[in-house]
Amino acid sequence: MDQTTAASPGLLRIHALTNPTGLRVHGEIDMVTRPIWERALAQVSANGETVHIECTGLSFIDVRGTSALMAAAQRLTANGGRLIVQAPPPSLTRILRTLWDGFPPIEVLPQ
Repeated sequence: MDQTTAASPGLLRIHALTNPTGLRVHGEIDMVTRPIWERALAQVSANGETVHIECTGLSFIDVRGTSALMAAAQRLTANGGRLIVQAPPPSLTRILRTLWDGFPPIEVLPQ
């Protein structure tokens, strides 16, 4: 499921993880790259398992990209899974704290 888009100056690269199940994300998630992000989240969250999103290489995510992440988390928790985000960029941490403070579906792990 390796996906890349070069349409944005931030370039988004998404690589599938198998152990644990999830995604490794590099670049930026914005208006241009969001459709690829949403497709990748839909694929990885379809089975209801625990999903890990490794964000060490993610430099930026906008509010709608974060909203897509929250929707995936809600789908997973409804099916008994979890969404774990590791090493989120400051933009993701700030958006989660501002709009979804205390909302349980996403577990955030520091680097």
